[in-house]
Amino acid sequence: MFHYYFEFNVKKLLFVLFLTFPAFSQIAYLTGGADFRFSSSTGLDKFAERYNQTRSSIITKKMESPGTFSGWFVNFGGGFAGITFDLGYSRQTASMKAETDPLRTSGGGTGRDIDLILGNFMFGVGFAIATSRDMALIFPNFEANLLDLSYETRTNTTSKSGDVSTIANAGIGMKLMFSLGGTFGVTIHPSYNFTLLEPNFSSLYDGTSTSYDVMSDETKGSFNGFHVRLGLSFLITD
Repeated sequence: MFHYYFEFNVKKLLFVLFLTFPAFSQIAYLTGGADFRFSSSTGLDKFAERYNQTRSSIITKKMESPGTFSGWFVNFGGGFAGITFDLGYSRQTASMKAETDPLRTSGGGTGRDIDLILGNFMFGVGFAIATSRDMALIFPNFEANLLDLSYETRTNTTSKSGDVSTIANAGIGMKLMFSLGGTFGVTIHPSYNFTLLEPNFSSLYDGTSTSYDVMSDETKGSFNGFHVRLGLSFLITD
């Protein structure tokens, strides 16, 4: 009985999707809005740990890897016959901070601030599995990302900036688009991104005068995380 009920409902769902699928058979959209990355980076984790270890006698507040990058994004995309594509760019920032005892540092240093700046070029391809005049569900949505990570660091006596690494990421996620009526809509685009090749964070060590073994891979690490884009879309449909 359960098997018959399950089979009947699956067939009914597929029939509904088949009926609604042509509604957005052709679409183009320009989307912009808020961008959040909940990062999980062994590369930044190892840097923070090494930074604290080399300053254990003077540090009063330890350096920690940032949990969240935030910023803005803009995407241009389109779809035809149920296949969608995206070209986009986003810019996000995050910060790291450590504090030291000025009585134990040369020059009375009180700590260090690090601003991380992340530029993200994205290309995506997805499949619209359910659409209507009011909404579209795109799943799965595959992404290829090229990230450019740079930094700016400051103490009370010095400042420096530089490039950390270019990072190649891939991702998989989904996209929900809701029409607000007319030519505007709201887009929710969550995804999970993972590193294809571990980048080298040695530039960040050098820029903060943090020692490391140049013969080892201790400065390499992943840059993964959940990525969420929330934006307003300008829609052009057939």
